[in-house]
Amino acid sequence: MFVDAYPMYVAMLLSGRGVQMNVLIADAIVEGTAVLDGLLTTFEVTSLHEQRVSPLELFREALRPVDRALAVSGLPEPSDSWAIAVAPWDRYSLSPGSSQVLGSEAHEAHLRWAVTKAAAVAPGVLAPRAFVASGGQSPLGVNAAVESVGYRSVRELSANVSLAVVAASLPEAHSLIAEAAGLGVYTVVYGDDLDDFAITGLRALGASVVVSGSTLMLSPEEILPTPV
Repeated sequence: MFVDAYPMYVAMLLSGRGVQMNVLIADAIVEGTAVLDGLLTTFEVTSLHEQRVSPLELFREALRPVDRALAVSGLPEPSDSWAIAVAPWDRYSLSPGSSQVLGSEAHEAHLRWAVTKAAAVAPGVLAPRAFVASGGQSPLGVNAAVESVGYRSVRELSANVSLAVVAASLPEAHSLIAEAAGLGVYTVVYGDDLDDFAITGLRALGASVVVSGSTLMLSPEEILPTPV
């Protein structure tokens, strides 16, 4: 939708400002359309969580060739009240402020993307926080186990976290367990080859649960409290 809207948007915008179309500007519109097509193709195969810009920002970026063509054509930069650059490079205020000006189909496609993006990202943003301090076990494995239950992994221990998961093998494990317990945080300690004496000591420090690393990663839903 955005690619289809691009040439019409640019042509109507320039016509409305009284800019005469020449070969240089026409070629720039073709180039910009191709640039946008390439940007959107890459964007569409990028996961929603990895998308750092919006389709509208890509549309704006693709207007750079037209901006250059206008400058080379000797068009004076506008000084009217409407000349507010959305992007730093946008000397001629070409960038649309909203997808609404690109037509109903492009605008609806942009809204659908925004809703889908919000639905995908919201759980990770709104999920309760879990402080994770990994040891010998794979940090990615422990984080994945914690997040599979519905938590969001964080690296700082504070009163804002709902859960603390600490590797017993860490040199600072005892201080972290005691700190988490002092904050009233439910604390899960994991480690392999822990004997009864070690488990008793960890519980005395404030550990709510002591389990093996393999148990934690294989059955996190049985170990970690369900987020509310």
